[in-house]
Amino acid sequence: MGKSAPAPPRSRPNILITGTPGTGKSSLAERVAAAAGFTQYDVSAVAKQEKLCAEYDEELDTYVIDEDKAGRRGAHSVPVRVRGFKV
Repeated sequence: MGKSAPAPPRSRPNILITGTPGTGKSSLAERVAAAAGFTQYDVSAVAKQEKLCAEYDEELDTYVIDEDKAGRRGAHSVPVRVRGFKV
């Protein structure tokens, strides 16, 4: 099995905002992204679109991302984070 190309070096940080549903993560992420000039990505939307969800946790009202699938995609090929940013 061949090695994949290394990810390009980052010039700016990733900021991850996590927490339980309904606590204002998305609102905070929008404000931080606007203030910092960053791009905001919704990891839940990306995970659903890219079929990276393992299951839906009804108790927590959230999707569980299959980290193995996400990892095979390559950390630099798909913006994967939880309600935060990928720069």
